Amino acid sequence: MSDATPQTDPTPPPDSQAALGDAVRRLRDLLQDLPGTHDVLADSALRVRVLSYDGDVLAAPGTDTADPQAVTVAKAVLARAGIRADVEQIERAVGPAVLTTVYSAEDVHRLFQAVLDTLPHPVKLTRELVAVMRVHGFCAPAAVFTLHGHVKGIQLTLEDARKVRAALGEPEAAPAVKRPQDLYAVADDLARFLSEKLGGDPVGIRAFPARGLLCDYCMDDLLVLGPLAIAQAELLTGALARTLLEVL
Repeated sequence: MSDATPQTDPTPPPDSQAALGDAVRRLRDLLQDLPGTHDVLADSALRVRVLSYDGDVLAAPGTDTADPQAVTVAKAVLARAGIRADVEQIERAVGPAVLTTVYSAEDVHRLFQAVLDTLPHPVKLTRELVAVMRVHGFCAPAAVFTLHGHVKGIQLTLEDARKVRAALGEPEAAPAVKRPQDLYAVADDLARFLSEKLGGDPVGIRAFPARGLLCDYCMDDLLVLGPLAIAQAELLTGALARTLLEVL
């Protein structure tokens, strides 16, 4: 039996690395959609650096990385979330930047939630809608965005439209589209259905037949919804989310 002292392995366990990788991916995906530029970098020592420049500090609305108080702002965001981190303002070729260094996967998760909590409600809602659209397999969730208090860019294939109808309480499929002009009738019918189910202002829908004159690159027949008010988008998001829970 050896009396040798066991050697300490400086490499973090694989589960810690996996947790860190997941946390970094979520934070990076969140920050890339927000104002400013945010580089998220991780190393093998479970250390994550967020370099914010050309805009908001850690995506906090109304802040600026060029402001002399930028470090104070970042520290306040971190302190409210109970995150241990180092913050410094540095000069880069692109201009003033704020470098935030976090030292654990748990704190990266906390930072993700802290940034999420600073977002205006329409932006958070749009992220939720995009997430459920992705799980449902909708054709273009990445095209959805928020502008002037409305959710825009929702595109549906005929199969996507069937899922929307089912989520809102109408399991029957829409009439088949055999000719390009049939798609316009389907669009009008879906617009009436959504206007009734979502309330508020009437929902407009534009139809783009596959490889038609209006969209010669469309591989499928597309229905593009007009802007939805936040209340309408909330109802649609909730209905789509509930159908996912029913499947589980």
